[in-house]
Amino acid sequence: MNYYPTVIQQHQGFNVVRGDLYPGGLKCRVLTQLFHEVIREKEVAYAGCYFGHSGFALGTAGFLTGKKIKLFLPSPEKDTYIHRQVVSLNNVSCVTVDTAEHQDGTFGEASKYASQNGAYLLPIGFDYDAFNSRYVDVIQSLCESPEEVWVSGGSGVTAKCLQIAWPNTRVNVVNLNVRPNAHFGSPHQVWNIPEKLSEEVWNPPPWPSAVFYDAKEWQIVREHAKPGALIWNIA
Repeated sequence: MNYYPTVIQQHQGFNVVRGDLYPGGLKCRVLTQLFHEVIREKEVAYAGCYFGHSGFALGTAGFLTGKKIKLFLPSPEKDTYIHRQVVSLNNVSCVTVDTAEHQDGTFGEASKYASQNGAYLLPIGFDYDAFNSRYVDVIQSLCESPEEVWVSGGSGVTAKCLQIAWPNTRVNVVNLNVRPNAHFGSPHQVWNIPEKLSEEVWNPPPWPSAVFYDAKEWQIVREHAKPGALIWNIA
């Protein structure tokens, strides 16, 4: 199966992995491969989020590989730009879970649906071996191990995969306050930001980036990253 190329560009003295140029973002690249090689079920269930790009990555990968996606979302429904993109995909259907206020609370309903309907259940953030091993391969294929990389931390999957792929690289994680118990592996440093998950970025970077997610790392990067550092822009 042919995949779109992943691009690294220079912006203001930094090397930026432009996941925003990949349809559905970089996780879509990995999910498409996973669906093509491993997941045979025709439907995939997932506990989604109104602010992150995982649902859109999942929906796009499913569209490319002929799979239906069932997303379980907390209540109340939130009208965000990324959620509008998700529901525009004709292979995606969404279920609002009235008893859940957060993504963690919808996972039980997604699991129940998968069990009763023969759908494939994906964990939050796609954090399991089959996904992570392919993500590591994608990371290593992009370039040689850089001295320093910066990444936003939501589920923590990308941060952990970067550490596995490049064990000699200094990994800096900007915590987006997505999950209170998020685990980022053992990065060199975790940086915290004042914005809530539901708030759009205050100081966006000079490249397109997810306004609730990856764009928020720029305020830390521009002050603390070394010249030439690699900035990981997932979407």
